[in-house]
Amino acid sequence: MKYFLSGIFSLIFITVQAIDLNEDLKYAYKLLDSDLDSAEIYTKELLISSIDGDDLFVQVQANYILGYISKEKKEYGVSVVYYLEAIRKAEGGNYEGVLKDRVSLRKNIANTFRIFGANELATKYNLEAIQISKEIDKKQMIDITFNQGLVYKNSNKYDLAINTFNKLIPLVDHEYKFRILNEIGLVYLDIEEYSKAKVYFDQLVKITPVDHSLHAKALHNLGEIDFENGNIKSSIEYLKEALSIMLENQGSNYDLFYTYWNLGTYLFYNDQFKEAEKYLISAINLIDYSNEEPRALEAFKITSDFYYQLGDNKKGKDYLNRYFTMSQMYIERQHEIQQRDKEFNFELITKRYFDDVEKQDRIASVMMYSKVSTGSLLLILILVISYYQLQRARLRKNIERELNELNVLS
Repeated sequence: MKYFLSGIFSLIFITVQAIDLNEDLKYAYKLLDSDLDSAEIYTKELLISSIDGDDLFVQVQANYILGYISKEKKEYGVSVVYYLEAIRKAEGGNYEGVLKDRVSLRKNIANTFRIFGANELATKYNLEAIQISKEIDKKQMIDITFNQGLVYKNSNKYDLAINTFNKLIPLVDHEYKFRILNEIGLVYLDIEEYSKAKVYFDQLVKITPVDHSLHAKALHNLGEIDFENGNIKSSIEYLKEALSIMLENQGSNYDLFYTYWNLGTYLFYNDQFKEAEKYLISAINLIDYSNEEPRALEAFKITSDFYYQLGDNKKGKDYLNRYFTMSQMYIERQHEIQQRDKEFNFELITKRYFDDVEKQDRIASVMMYSKVSTGSLLLILILVISYYQLQRARLRKNIERELNELNVLS
C-alpha cells in the first residue's frame, strides 16, 4: 500500500517571444486556447506555406504546434513525429531564440517518452537538452535534470536517480528543494530502504511547508515507514496529522483515498474497530479517484476481512464479491490497454522517421552533385528542386502510412 508521489510537470510550450511571431503564428497559438481542430487545420496550411517559402522559423513553430495538438488528442505517435521534425528543422535554423527552441522541443518529446516508459529515448533527448541549456537557461537545465532523475527512477536506476537529484539541491530555491527531497525519499521508499527514506521525509516535515500537499504526503510516508517498522501507534499519529492537513487545505481525492485506506487498515490491525470502520468506508467512497491503480482494489479486500472478523459475514461477502468483480474488470481493461500500447512503439517510430529523412536527403544529394553537362545543368537543377520540394511534401504522408501500418493512426 505504498503511497508514491512523482513530480509531474505540465507541458511546457516552446520558447518564443511574441514580438518575433508573425500574425499567422500568433493566430495559430491563439486558436490553441479555443479550438484544437481549427488550430490543426490552420497550422497545417501554415506549415505548407512555410515549406514553400523555406521559412525555418515558421516550420519549427508549426511542427511544434501540430505536435502539441496531437498530444492533446492522445495521438502520441503522430505527436512524436511532429516533434522530431521540429527538432530537425531547428537544428538547421539560425534565428534568434533557436537554442531555446532546441531545448524546449527536446524537453517536450522526452516527457512523452518518459510517460510511456521509453526511457532510453527520454534519456537521449533530456541529456541533449541539458547540454544545450547549460549555457543559455539555468532554470530549464534544472527542470530537465529533475525530469531525467524521474526517468532514472522509472527505469529502476536508483543510484543514478539519487545522484541526479542530489546534484540539484545546491542549485535550487526552497520550494524546489522540497520537491527534490521528496523524490529522494520516494526512491528509498521504493527500494524499501526505510531508514534512509525516513531521513528525507523527516527533513521535509521540519521545513516550513511551501506546498501543503507535499507536506501531508511526507507525513503519510512517515506513517507507512513506521508501520513497516512495527510502530503502529506512531504510524496512526502521522496519518491523522496528514489527513488533517489534507482536509484543511482541500487535498485531492486521490491523496485522501490512500490516507483513509491506510489509516483504516492500521486502526483495524490495532483493534480499534469502530474508528477503523469509519476510515475504511471513507476510502471505499473515494476509490473511483484512485486512478485505477491495482493496489487500490485491496481496499475492498481489507474491508471484507474487517467485517468477517467482526462476524458480519454478509458485509464481508459483499466486499469480497466487489473485490473479485473489480479485479476482473481491471484485468480486462489492462488487456485492452496493452493492446493499445503496442501502437506506440516509439523506438520503431523514431527509427522509421530518421530512416525516411536520411533517404530523402541522400536522394536529393546524389542528384544535386551528379556531374552533368553545362547545357543541361539549369534543367537538372530545376528538376532537383521540384523533386525535393515534392518529396518533402510527401514525407509526412509516407510517415503517416507507416504509422497506419503500426496501427498508430486510426
